[in-house]
Amino acid sequence: MSTAAGGSTSTKPDRRPIGIRRRLAARGTWQPASRWLCLGFAALTWLCGVAADAGHVRLKNGLVLTGKPAKLISLTHLVDPNPGPTTIYKVVMVQTGYQRYFVPFRQVPDDGLNLDADLIRDVEFEVPQVRSRRELVVRRVGGVIANTPFDPQFGRRTVTLVTPREQIFVVQGITKITPEYVAITSTTHVWDFGVGLSQIPEETIVSILQNPLVCDPQDPQARLARARFYIQAGWYPQADAELVSCARDFPDLQDKAAELREQLRQLFGRHALLELERRRDAGQYRLADDYAQRLLNFELGGGVQRNVQQFLLESRAAHETLAKVSQLLSDLQAELDDPELSRGVSALRSQLMRELDRNGLPRLQPFLQAEQDPQLAPEEKLALAFSGWVLGPDAADLDWQRAQQLWEARELVREYLRAESPSLRTQLFERLTRLEGLGTQRMQRLLALLPPVRDAEGVAPGVPTAITVSSSGETPATTYWVQLPPEYSVNRNYPCVVALHSGARTAEKTIEFWGGTADEPGWCQRRGYIVIAPEYLPPDTHEYTHSLAAHTAVLQALRDARLRFAIDPDRVFLAGHDLGADAAFDIGLSHPDEFAGVIPIAGVVDAYGTFYLENGTQTAWYIVRGELGRDHDKRPVSVWLDRAFTLGAKFDLIYVVFSGRGQDTYADELPRIFDWMDLHRRGPPPKEFEFRSLRQSDNNIHWVTALDLPKTVLLQASSGDRVGTEVMLISGRVNEGNTLSVKSPARRHRIRLLDGVVDFDRKITVTVNGRSRYSKFVAPDVLTLLEEFRLWGDRRRIAAAVLEF
Repeated sequence: MSTAAGGSTSTKPDRRPIGIRRRLAARGTWQPASRWLCLGFAALTWLCGVAADAGHVRLKNGLVLTGKPAKLISLTHLVDPNPGPTTIYKVVMVQTGYQRYFVPFRQVPDDGLNLDADLIRDVEFEVPQVRSRRELVVRRVGGVIANTPFDPQFGRRTVTLVTPREQIFVVQGITKITPEYVAITSTTHVWDFGVGLSQIPEETIVSILQNPLVCDPQDPQARLARARFYIQAGWYPQADAELVSCARDFPDLQDKAAELREQLRQLFGRHALLELERRRDAGQYRLADDYAQRLLNFELGGGVQRNVQQFLLESRAAHETLAKVSQLLSDLQAELDDPELSRGVSALRSQLMRELDRNGLPRLQPFLQAEQDPQLAPEEKLALAFSGWVLGPDAADLDWQRAQQLWEARELVREYLRAESPSLRTQLFERLTRLEGLGTQRMQRLLALLPPVRDAEGVAPGVPTAITVSSSGETPATTYWVQLPPEYSVNRNYPCVVALHSGARTAEKTIEFWGGTADEPGWCQRRGYIVIAPEYLPPDTHEYTHSLAAHTAVLQALRDARLRFAIDPDRVFLAGHDLGADAAFDIGLSHPDEFAGVIPIAGVVDAYGTFYLENGTQTAWYIVRGELGRDHDKRPVSVWLDRAFTLGAKFDLIYVVFSGRGQDTYADELPRIFDWMDLHRRGPPPKEFEFRSLRQSDNNIHWVTALDLPKTVLLQASSGDRVGTEVMLISGRVNEGNTLSVKSPARRHRIRLLDGVVDFDRKITVTVNGRSRYSKFVAPDVLTLLEEFRLWGDRRRIAAAVLEF
């Protein structure tokens, strides 16, 4: 039988947070990487006949959560039964069919909370199950060592759980199927939970819906409901086939089925356009073009058809522009009278054409715009092309000599950053200083557009590859795995996931979870993310120990990857499962300025994390847990979260709890996690901050490094007791008078002067622990820029001068 129940569809189609799998295998139209799209409000309005808002919460960061919202006093208290003007709410909860989202009340804008829930309805089907007498309660789900597939007729399976005493066999059955999730219950134990629809094989769901006990084939309304379900789930071929059979089996439904099929084509076309735009925005132009060509074989409706054609016209124009650049460079070189100048142009032209792709075209706009300018000489137009490529369009220069020197400087900089020998770096820098006009501003522009300087030969998109970083000084060698997205280009900056593996999963398998394979692309490939997985744990590790070695391995891997691949430093996210989530808590709280966000999945925050809570306000958090996981009864986790929600105005935080789930990958949450990541960027370095530390190695934050901190406090992994432990505070502040005030118990301090934090045109004053230590004008320095970039690999935060006291 079919029923209607509360849905989870956003009132704004372009902001819907959950992706729905679109599998069009029946018609062979969709590539494996193109199976995820968004289902919008307009579609559900005409499909369900209800034009009203569903309950939703729109956060300050732009994410929309849909379901049943409620205001809570705290995580552990329900709504105040007698609310009054003095009731203080700290938490907003949004409940879906199988999970609860908690966000700080002060992260919701005044107009972001809509409590009208359940007014838009998703089609759902109930699946009858016979329950035996259930007395044993599943209180914790740790390791699932085996499970059988769901029976394709009745939706039953057997799961084998491991407990401290024995293995137990649990029979489960699907009880409800909705376009968003599947409800599952145990017929032998007390255990109920849900999983995302995408976690059950599509063919299994389709087979269960053919069961007459689930959907009566003789009931025309039930058959139409099944078609609507397929549409809402994004399974368009099944929806179309169901509508055709409805019209055949029920003549009275022919007009309705024809109307719905036409609307289905329009809906498919709109969502196809969204996928095209997403691929284009991820720099996956060939995939987008191929998919757009395939779409033209469908009847999409006039408006959608024109949009697809326009998309292809714009793509064709970009290809023509690439060809035009090549021809213009060749023609202008041919106009040169000076043979020596022509030879210099020829060398640079060959290199530029090797590097040029569609991602780099914006750098050449001044050159293209000057094509018809009769007042410019050929060498001046060429200078615009070559200087714009190195420094960007805003710094394109008409002077050929300066443009040529920029390319020479660019090559010297690459050699400098690759050189391991200090004496070789000194020689290369001396050669750089002999080039005219290469000041700090030009060097900053050059570094911002510099291709990755470390060797990435042999790393192909979609293929997990191991990278070993040699030891350097006190830094030990480290290894990490990397996977690049389709059509990877060094001319664009990619977001990056730093994925920390659990004790039971290798780094290579962790790459596969986040990125999939070349044949079956995962979420990082679909969304255009680079994913790296450091080898940060010793083999056969069963507990995260908060070691310095783990921190070093992760940070060294990230810094190497930023120098080796085209990573956007402002869009790096730290994620982990199980022990990897424990490490994500620890490393994210110890180094929050490195990440745009931290995503611990099924992890525990304890030991140092209980003292570092306030550090967490300096990045964003997406925390996923299961009710029955290993962390559900850990007091430090709940205490930490309660305190985090108390700091809600400062904490960009989402906390997700899955009902009845335990240790799990929570792959069904990935679509929303990627929606969340797409909305986040690391902010600019702050002019004021406070940082807590208990370890001498946790000493670098934003623009201050506290050297020789007096102590390292050793804490047990299970420690949650804050009594008697005093943290070391490191703080920095820049006032309106260009005075930097630094406070910490360290013996020495290194202060990195960043544009935007200080004004180099004014005198800079520095006080350390209340004592004046410096008051002079500071000149930005090219050598400092190079060394800072070489050491950190962070092209967004390159210090132009460094002071040490």
